[in-house]
Amino acid sequence: MAAITKRSFCGNHVSLLGYGCMRFPEKEGKIDKPAAAALIDRAIAGGVNYFDTAWPYHGGKSEGFLKETLIGRYDRKSYYIADKMPLWDLKEPEDLEKTFRIQLERLGTDYVDYYLLHALSKDLWQKAQRLGAPAFLDRLKAEGRVKHAGFSFHDSPEVLQTILEAHDWDFVQLQINYYDWRHGRADEMYKMCADRGLPVIVMEPVRGGGLARMHKDMVRVFTDARPEASVASWAIRFAASLPGVATVLSGMTAIDQLEDNLAALSPLTPLDKTEYDAVERAMDVMDALPVTGCTGCRYCKDCPKGLDIAHLLACYDNYLKFDNDYHIKQRYLKDTPPDKQGAACVACGACMKVCPQHLEIPALLKRVHAAAMEMAE
Repeated sequence: MAAITKRSFCGNHVSLLGYGCMRFPEKEGKIDKPAAAALIDRAIAGGVNYFDTAWPYHGGKSEGFLKETLIGRYDRKSYYIADKMPLWDLKEPEDLEKTFRIQLERLGTDYVDYYLLHALSKDLWQKAQRLGAPAFLDRLKAEGRVKHAGFSFHDSPEVLQTILEAHDWDFVQLQINYYDWRHGRADEMYKMCADRGLPVIVMEPVRGGGLARMHKDMVRVFTDARPEASVASWAIRFAASLPGVATVLSGMTAIDQLEDNLAALSPLTPLDKTEYDAVERAMDVMDALPVTGCTGCRYCKDCPKGLDIAHLLACYDNYLKFDNDYHIKQRYLKDTPPDKQGAACVACGACMKVCPQHLEIPALLKRVHAAAMEMAE
């Protein structure tokens, strides 16, 4: 296998594949250390040098696992660590320093290469400002305890614009994949960062595995175009083909996932026009599937029976789009109480009065529930 592609990122040469340390294999509810260590070793042998962790990953054990398996076994200058500040857990400004010190102790290092405010949204950004988090990042950089500072983001382009203009950031971490490029405004957010010359770290390039397993008609588009390539590799290469992307994070649980990602990016061959056209055709297939039509706007949230209508419809839509019965068997049948499932709908019509898409929601809920019952048999 040829050498993995690397890109310049804040003065460092970082592998285009980054290891997301939130989905290591587990055994009896804990990280399977021998199996996970083998993945770390193979990743390093394959040229991966960017490892992304966070305070809550693996129930707070991911950072300590990296201390044991990565930082304790490899030259600290041969790789880069990214970690994140859990703003939702903090109450006072002094909690910033306290939390960061704990993270350094967990990692067993005296500095973090790339440090992020974790999962910023409108509300968390307001909290970050109240706590003085941006100034705290500047202090960490001045002291050398953080080399580069940025944030990961989960909200609208409008909120992103506000945050970008409020501070001098080194990089941004965004959810980018070809599904969110079309349906989640990822294209707008990427362009906002690219226009500012800010490197982008990609998270969820395969959308939590959803773009590795999908409707058979979508799969056919990809396999007809490149029979030798995995479906997941299309999503990895789509994200990596963006020139402003510094690294693409993947939370790899198994060796076959790691090998597939290494093959896709060692080296990267950017998608060509024919391949971009294939991605568009696959998305056209998805958009033509007989889904409910719900956009998740949640105008229907005040259901008199307390049904989370958007959730119920999303369970069905995601099952159909991604050919994954988890959305029905787990999210709908197990995680949703029976009195909050579609069968509890009394067809009062309150939801239809506020639905911008003018959906026949009671009929759709019956369809979703019927599908769930059929799968439960």
